[in-house]
Amino acid sequence: MPFAHVQGLFANGQYERAGEALQEALLKSSPEQEGVFYPRGLYSDESILIKQIEQLSEALDKNPTNARMGLLLGYQLLGIGKLDEAAGHLENARLNSHTSRAAILLIDVLEKNRKGRDSKTDSNQEQIEKPAEPAPTDSKDKNTVKDSQKDIDLSAVAVAANKWLDEL
Repeated sequence: MPFAHVQGLFANGQYERAGEALQEALLKSSPEQEGVFYPRGLYSDESILIKQIEQLSEALDKNPTNARMGLLLGYQLLGIGKLDEAAGHLENARLNSHTSRAAILLIDVLEKNRKGRDSKTDSNQEQIEKPAEPAPTDSKDKNTVKDSQKDIDLSAVAVAANKWLDEL
């Protein structure tokens, strides 16, 4: 729920509050044990997420010293697999005393993702190429997830997550 709260704030353009909520969520949770939730599954159309990330990037360009926004952008980029871009923003956030601990946690996650990606690449190069499995032919199966995610209201998720955080 805390990460859904972050995403709701982010989607509403409340970057400072989203960065603060992200920092709090990271420091209260245990990313090594519980993992880090990324927002990709909340969007029926990933282009919406990409556009929101671009808007955050533009806002950060106007205020490059805002470490919380940098932390938030690093988190978002990490979530969509843009590890090299995320690394730069997370390193900048690590240099700020207010966001350093949260940035270090995400940098650790980033490094684990890189190692996983590198080991997959290594093992794929060693294996003989196999043909890809055919995509499902039943169009109903392909659309089930998208249809169920169509009506997600990120604002409502943010309100619910905020109530949940208040109860902690």
